Amino acid sequence: MCHHCNTDSTGLTGRSQPSIQRFGHRGSHIVHRAETAIKTDESTGLPFFAIDDVFLDKGSVLIGCGLPNVFMAIYRPDDDPKGPGWDKFAAFMFWRQGAAVVNAKGRLQAGVILELRGLPDEAKDAIRREMKTLEGKRTASCARMNAKVLHQAGFTFGNGQTLRTLVRPTKFASLLWRHGLMYKGQSVDMRAVTTNGKGVGDHFEGIRGDSVWGRELRSPGRLVEKLYAKRGQHVPAPVFPTVEKAEINQTPNWSGVMTEIGINRPRWLGVNLAFLFGQQPVYTVRLEGFDLSVDDELVKPLTPFPGKLDRVTKLKKHVLFSRPVIALVKHFRTKRIDTYAGIPARTALDMLVRSPGPDHATAVLYNCVVTLADGLSAEARITGLKNQDARSRQSRWVKTVNWILAKHVLISGYDPNTVYACELWSYLNEDGKPVLRINANSGTYKPTEERGEAMARYLGWAFGIDTEFVRMEEDPAQAA
Repeated sequence: MCHHCNTDSTGLTGRSQPSIQRFGHRGSHIVHRAETAIKTDESTGLPFFAIDDVFLDKGSVLIGCGLPNVFMAIYRPDDDPKGPGWDKFAAFMFWRQGAAVVNAKGRLQAGVILELRGLPDEAKDAIRREMKTLEGKRTASCARMNAKVLHQAGFTFGNGQTLRTLVRPTKFASLLWRHGLMYKGQSVDMRAVTTNGKGVGDHFEGIRGDSVWGRELRSPGRLVEKLYAKRGQHVPAPVFPTVEKAEINQTPNWSGVMTEIGINRPRWLGVNLAFLFGQQPVYTVRLEGFDLSVDDELVKPLTPFPGKLDRVTKLKKHVLFSRPVIALVKHFRTKRIDTYAGIPARTALDMLVRSPGPDHATAVLYNCVVTLADGLSAEARITGLKNQDARSRQSRWVKTVNWILAKHVLISGYDPNTVYACELWSYLNEDGKPVLRINANSGTYKPTEERGEAMARYLGWAFGIDTEFVRMEEDPAQAA
């Protein structure tokens, strides 16, 4: 699906950064993560972003997936009497209100934005025409109305499936993600951009109200609230100040040694668990072109649960995290690995959420294991600890599951060639340059500090980024 694997940043501001994200069992794609300032509409509580803060190409058509609002935005033609600017097509659920074409006033609801690029003028004219045709009409959901606009304008899904019968926002987004769009038999260049600081999976999947699926589940109750609850005076949507345009990215901002990056695709049970506990993808990064054996500290693989074991550790080794249990969890967690070749190794770190600073206490933490692949390469496997995820702070059970899924032995799968295990995090230093920090915090493998310093040197070279090893006395989590 090359129309989804779009690494081109042309037409996006310098605030965007390519990443690899997944949407449950539906697979993964290149997604551009836009770090942008978000404001909140006081009357609805919905987050908004300024369009010019992210998108610079006025020829694109934007399909927005909010919480759970689905909408479309298109730039007005030069001869429009309203003058230059973006028009938004807004619709409502349960026939509550007629659809409307409104002035977007330079902002849209934050969420996942699917950008249709390079459409012919006739396609954009058809979209504008159908927006006007359906204005004032009511339907079961905003997703259905926006799908009708595309259907009547001549679009189908990439597999030829019609858009006419869609109702649910999650289903609409799922089919767009999986198949893309076609216009009169020609594939549409589509690019996914996130503008709310969340991943695509966490934005759509989950039973709580901070996901599209959770909002869909509660939509009947929200309808009653909107129709019958007493409400205060309406507060107008926020007006964004003029945004200084960032320089356009003519080419992807990726440099360094090219490598292969992978992300796991879960089975159905793993997908369903993500509805409860959130997404927890495992990234794999092949580290090419260097020989780990040149450093004596990294020659010998590590043994899981080394030394004399107490009762708790014996329970972990022989029961909770025994080899059969780990194999079963990995079976449901990973159906296959989606791989992307020709990507700089440093990009793998740019995909991770940055920490606000160097301190472990406030860091967005990831667990990492490094395994030898062959004599001249290694593989780093990285997954999040969810320590900054709001869901992980709401329930002891959620914390427990996330802790289990991030265990080093689960990531390594008892790989006999595991040479390091640690926590890692990245932040921007005073000069605005990314810095990677690692420690030796692994109760399963217990690497030495000498090995940690050696690994920091290798990862710094492999990722092309300043890398620091944090000793135990500098890391409260380990010192405790």
